[in-house]
Amino acid sequence: MWGPQSSAVLVLGIVLAVAAVGGTLVAWSRVRGPAALRVLQRVGLVLLCQLTAVGVVGVTINRLDGFFATWTDVAGILRDVGGAVPTVTASPQVHTAGAVSTHPATAADATRGPFTWSGGLWRAHAHGAASGITGDVLVWTPPGYDPHRAGGYRVLLALSGYPGTPVTTINGLDLPAAVTSRVADGRLPATIVVTASTNLDGRNWDCADVPGGPRVTTWLTHDVAQLVGQSFDVAPGRWTTIGVSTGAYCAVRLAVTEPADVGAAIALSGDDAADSPALAGRLAHANDLRTLVAEGATPPVSLFVGASRQDGTTAADAEALRAAAGHGITTTVHVRDVGGHVWPVWAAMAAGGLDWLGTHEPG
Repeated sequence: MWGPQSSAVLVLGIVLAVAAVGGTLVAWSRVRGPAALRVLQRVGLVLLCQLTAVGVVGVTINRLDGFFATWTDVAGILRDVGGAVPTVTASPQVHTAGAVSTHPATAADATRGPFTWSGGLWRAHAHGAASGITGDVLVWTPPGYDPHRAGGYRVLLALSGYPGTPVTTINGLDLPAAVTSRVADGRLPATIVVTASTNLDGRNWDCADVPGGPRVTTWLTHDVAQLVGQSFDVAPGRWTTIGVSTGAYCAVRLAVTEPADVGAAIALSGDDAADSPALAGRLAHANDLRTLVAEGATPPVSLFVGASRQDGTTAADAEALRAAAGHGITTTVHVRDVGGHVWPVWAAMAAGGLDWLGTHEPG
């Protein structure tokens, strides 16, 4: 009854906001003390009114968008401020364990093709010849990365939501630590994590080749894949995508529309319908994930779809996606009973998705 999305909390917030305004009107001319103290008291009254008003707006937005479904979600964000989206930090020395990539030993080692080492990641600003897109490409390599490793490294392509930057999902899900621990105990093969610009010009394109717009699918599956393959020891075989929210839509979309390049997807709290205005109207049905999965995939692909019953329509959309899947598409749905549209919930979902990936690595 008293959850962050409840009517009771909204009503309480409105009552407090009205009471703050009323109290301010009553108290305004009754403040006492020296002039400076009276000014401070009145400033405090104004701030109280603003704080309660902002609170009502926040509760209203949360009811519409479902960011916090429980007080546990709120507590998790407060606890992790400055840490819910952890920073990928550089290591000054070689690590044999842990999640931080080994810092290049010399300046000469700090470049791989167009990539340079910075802040714990390999970074390049590149132009894609096939797509025509110019954007950022970032690569996380595990501790002890060996550019001549027999068999190479599998690739996990992390896709940001909107708004979001290329590194958002890597940091928000703490993929370096999650991948490192699973490789160490044999649950995953040796893996690198790749991410790249998708929200070009500050707009959401849903990772599609948009008619009259940027060719984001081509950018990711051709240009980025080629650039990474030329600069790192990438294993033969298809990539896996992982994303949250809009990035979850992207993860599934790339797997089912480009199955020759992407063989598995981990999609967390995404919608089936495209969010991009560029794919709305007459393009909406064709770009709905239910329409895309119904067409099937050759070669086959595997999907892990995570959702929460308290996060909008994500649970219903996950089940609808599984029901619509055509030939060659295997869908595993994991639905949580509680949890909103926030990083701590997604991190918990991602743990299950990465464990699932250990038995569904694409060929």
